[in-house]
Amino acid sequence: MTYKKALVLIFAIAGTNLIAQTDVKNLPVNVELKMEQIQNIDIGWWGGLKKFDKLPLAKTQNGRTYSAKQISYTQKFVEWMQASYTPRGCLGDFGIYQNNGVDKYRNFGKLTAYYPEALPQLYGAHTKAYMFLKKDATGKFSPSMNFAEYWHIGANQLDYISQAVNCISSPAEHYFILPRYEKNNGNYFAQFDEDVSFLNFNNHPNLQPYQHFYIPPKLIGDKCWYVVLLTKNNNPLPVENITVGQFFERLEKNLPELFKTYYLNGYGKVNAPQGAWENAVSNLKTLKINYQNSWDKEVRLRENTQISFIDILNARNGTFHQIDHKEGHEYLTFPILRLKKGVLENCKKDEPQWIAIRWNLGMKEQPFNVHMMESILNNFNFNYVYDYFYSITKPGFPYKPLQ
Repeated sequence: MTYKKALVLIFAIAGTNLIAQTDVKNLPVNVELKMEQIQNIDIGWWGGLKKFDKLPLAKTQNGRTYSAKQISYTQKFVEWMQASYTPRGCLGDFGIYQNNGVDKYRNFGKLTAYYPEALPQLYGAHTKAYMFLKKDATGKFSPSMNFAEYWHIGANQLDYISQAVNCISSPAEHYFILPRYEKNNGNYFAQFDEDVSFLNFNNHPNLQPYQHFYIPPKLIGDKCWYVVLLTKNNNPLPVENITVGQFFERLEKNLPELFKTYYLNGYGKVNAPQGAWENAVSNLKTLKINYQNSWDKEVRLRENTQISFIDILNARNGTFHQIDHKEGHEYLTFPILRLKKGVLENCKKDEPQWIAIRWNLGMKEQPFNVHMMESILNNFNFNYVYDYFYSITKPGFPYKPLQ
């Protein structure tokens, strides 16, 4: 670079900083700011960069024990994310978390039970990008509402990248599907061709060594998710398919529990009609006979499908459309899965069995979101994180972003 070009670059950078400072100074005080007013300002982190100087203590929460090492990993996650991303056009914040609760939750719309205690031991961290902000008289920014986009790094993460199959799950065993975008499969997915290639996500060189995929909105909650999985030797997740026979055996075992929640809504429980239990038992017996020819085949479920006691009660013709998918069906289906034997216990050990890195873009084209995703794709050092957990020897130097 010539002296003249270097001088031009220096003045350009100085000019950009001056404009940003001027913009901050001239912004109105104590009112919600428009996103276009702050979109070019490197606002940074609420409270500055976080440096964890003290070693954490082990923690017991909701019947689970998280070792000091596991908690220290969540601190590393925060430091790595903050080193790789400076929030622009938004205010950054962070949080550290472990599994939430062990109580039984009810899906009131479909009358099924979800058991978080059957999920793997999870510990992780997230960053928040608050885009609706106000500024006080001293020039400090704060959120004007609690709405943010998220970037997560979670060890042994299964929820939010999977969808529980509640009707056959129990406190001891979790069944689920892994719904995601798959090219040329289903009319619903075609509309996301551009999203999966946004900023070259599907073919980005920094992601090529690792499993990565896009989860469209409404498949797992309302948000979309970009997901990158790190596993030792890039192996698949330690899961296995279940068969049609195993599905019906689990459904039969869970039938009494499903019957207890015949119908729940916001106003309370509605009692099942007379003879409902006997009819459901009879229907399930017929279904098991009719599906004997498929007993050892992989069972598949359409995304966003939950099965309730009422579904079994209504299965009077000996077919079960929830799993009865014909060739050429317009909807995409996914195999029902469970964790392999021993995985739950392995997830309690210090070292994570897999790392899930995921982020959402509710407003994909907004500059603050583009900058966040560009920072993740181009700055975040996925290779360092992989080596830190899964190489024979850990890196002998502190984390450094790629840029």
